[in-house]
Amino acid sequence: DDVTEAFTQECHTLNALPGDSLLAVHLQAGLSALKVAHVPQSSASSSASLNDPLHIPAFRRMACALPFAKHTHSTLVCHVTRQVMDEDN
Repeated sequence: DDVTEAFTQECHTLNALPGDSLLAVHLQAGLSALKVAHVPQSSASSSASLNDPLHIPAFRRMACALPFAKHTHSTLVCHVTRQVMDEDN
């Protein structure tokens, strides 16, 4: 098993390939963008939530270790002053 792992790692290094498949990396990025901390029960059976990929058990298992990235409220921060922007600034 160690020889197989070393061979695979060396092959990836020689060919400048990432250790994870690019499909897995892209799936994880997409699932992380869709992952929410809490899904309201009233929308659990709506057609919009049924189209959510995180309702598929295989995708849910893949996303379990990913961070929550979808926010319900966004804020803009000024890159100069580092203050939260509102209607006055």
